[in-house]
Amino acid sequence: MRLSCFVISALLSTPAFAQSGDIPAEVIAQCNAVASASELPDCLKEGATAFEMLEVARSAEFYGAAAEPVIAACGKTNETFSGQWTCFQNAARKAAETRELIGVDNIADACVAGISEPDLSARIEQAFTLKRDARFPDRTFFGGTMYYSFQGCPADEEKAEVEEGAAPQSTSDAVISALGAALGETKSEDPYSDQACAAYAEIGSLIEAKTGDELRALGLEMKGRDEVDAAGLASLTGLSDETAAFLETSGQIEGQGMVTLFTIAAFLETHHPGMVAEFMPRSEDGAEGPDDALAQEMAMGLVTTMIDGARANYEAACAVK
Repeated sequence: MRLSCFVISALLSTPAFAQSGDIPAEVIAQCNAVASASELPDCLKEGATAFEMLEVARSAEFYGAAAEPVIAACGKTNETFSGQWTCFQNAARKAAETRELIGVDNIADACVAGISEPDLSARIEQAFTLKRDARFPDRTFFGGTMYYSFQGCPADEEKAEVEEGAAPQSTSDAVISALGAALGETKSEDPYSDQACAAYAEIGSLIEAKTGDELRALGLEMKGRDEVDAAGLASLTGLSDETAAFLETSGQIEGQGMVTLFTIAAFLETHHPGMVAEFMPRSEDGAEGPDDALAQEMAMGLVTTMIDGARANYEAACAVK
């Protein structure tokens, strides 16, 4: 597991903040089937953005299980990922607007109620804007996507969602698979297990004990190595073998990797305020215009929100471990 200053560099290369990235195989297959040669680049970029945003919507940092029936319904009426995302995006907007008008208790459709939290609607719009602008840096105008809108869930699906307890998740709820990144084939049943809590406590103590310059030097040393395995990590940092092994494997477990990333980021921000901002991407020539500054501010706001959620979850889940 390659780490850089306790994996903060990895934080900024996750799907939420990556400036470029691989196109998912599902998107490639879809665009090859429906797009002409001249349409392929935009189809691939728009499809990849939509595909990733659907994963973001499913993540525990956003709507979690409450997103599933809405995305499924959108998938039945919209063939492309772009159409499915636009369908869900609009459904979340309308649900939030409805909730602000009459309150969540008065929304009869449980699927609509499940995606109605206004705070989440605003934050997922922000995440989408950042991701879209990263894939289309030279475009200033975006046309609309043709799609079929979400019409609500049948009564039996609504009942099932209520029974499963699929409620919307707020900022302080669990950051289990932030931004929906699928980090491995195995899913974490408990991202705050006894082992995880013990590892986080040790990492937090280490970060608190070291100065900012010491952490930066450690990060540079790790960055200069192709790979840092558990033994090497323990040797470099002084962490126990158990904690080093936990860090090495956490990125291979869906959800656990992102919990680890943002928990460590929370420790950094608590003990060394401003350090996380140092790792935010800057323009290549170092000169920032108004648009660059706004994008930087939006990105930092989203990171801060996720860090706050991770901190609250760690303190609540691990206090009794």
